[in-house]
Amino acid sequence: MSLLGSLYNFAAIDDDEVKNPVNILTLKKLRNRKTRRDSFIRDHQIPAWTKAVKSLDNPSFRDVLFLLLFTGLRKMETFRMAWEDIDFVDKTIRIPDTKNDIPLVLPMSSFVLDLLQKRHQARGSNGWVFPGNGEHGHIIDAKSSIKYIKNTSGVNFMVHDLRRTYATKARKLSIPNETIKRLLNHAKSNDVTEGYIITDVEDLRTPCQLISDEFSKLI
Repeated sequence: MSLLGSLYNFAAIDDDEVKNPVNILTLKKLRNRKTRRDSFIRDHQIPAWTKAVKSLDNPSFRDVLFLLLFTGLRKMETFRMAWEDIDFVDKTIRIPDTKNDIPLVLPMSSFVLDLLQKRHQARGSNGWVFPGNGEHGHIIDAKSSIKYIKNTSGVNFMVHDLRRTYATKARKLSIPNETIKRLLNHAKSNDVTEGYIITDVEDLRTPCQLISDEFSKLI
């Protein structure tokens, strides 16, 4: 129906007599709308989830799932993380290639710092933080690990649920929405005043650590 509607709209450019029959779907409110997922891992599920993650044979998949939970980063932003973007002096992670094309710099919580330092000490010649065996050099999929964790823990989840879990935890800690948006690197609104507010990475360090501490208690 979307394709058919596009064809009619194109034809209507040169012919005012052309009427798009697909518009009836919008008028009658019959178009299928994508339902936004609202699933996340609940506090009481995290211990079982953690136990299953820790039992993974592959340390790259194990660590990347913990990093996703403790940072709220998107899947491919984390899978493609390179050592050149990890600053152990400033204790920050830089994500140069993001979904909204806005580079992101996040502070490391103590948990994330410890995780990355251990991986750095054990790294080989591969420049990726989470190396894989494929042509890309880094891991690109975690389906088998997700399936194993689901079966082992009884927690039904998908990778993006970790991002929602992070945001939900931030909200429960009464962290302001504006700060949560910065942590998740969501695009700014069209509010003129907001465009004048520059958030330094250090402004995110305290809320980042607060969220991390709560997850640390649960695992």
